[in-house]
Amino acid sequence: MYKPLNITTYLNNRGSTYKQEYIHGKFTVSGSSFPAEYIPYDKVFVYKNVPFQFLLTSNGDNIELEGQSLHFPAIDVKTIHFIGASNNGDFSEKINFCYDNQQKYASTLSFTDWIAPLPRFNENEPAIRFPGIHTEVGINKHMNSNLWYQRIDFNKKTRVNKIELEDNPSMHIFSITFEY
Repeated sequence: MYKPLNITTYLNNRGSTYKQEYIHGKFTVSGSSFPAEYIPYDKVFVYKNVPFQFLLTSNGDNIELEGQSLHFPAIDVKTIHFIGASNNGDFSEKINFCYDNQQKYASTLSFTDWIAPLPRFNENEPAIRFPGIHTEVGINKHMNSNLWYQRIDFNKKTRVNKIELEDNPSMHIFSITFEY
């Protein structure tokens, strides 16, 4: 069974824009962004039989890693699924899964660069491919982009109620789903 995590309160970056508002993108330092027309904000997105929820708020649509902790009601999980991407390179960071402030499992979260044509990490697969990118000066149809999928399997079912992220503003999480 699956449960998408509601990450609304943690959204802190605008990684996608609609074509009429491309100037507001903040996925990269230079103001580039994913074309929002291809992200299913109004419905459940299923990849590899895993349901994901994409959110778009006035605060953004993704979590830019800033060393924050994500808190949620306790759940016993066996796998956690992520959709995200990096910018300005391919990055990996430590990720901790905790219960009542005690680390229960540690792993590595890795995302390939958003404009790389192929995954640079074995654990990444393209979840959504975009025909272009948005920049501060317009739409670039000659450079494709990707949101990448990664799963982290626990050794056994583990109770967690917090995810601790590292500080790397080049890494972005768009969706998280628990498998229990």
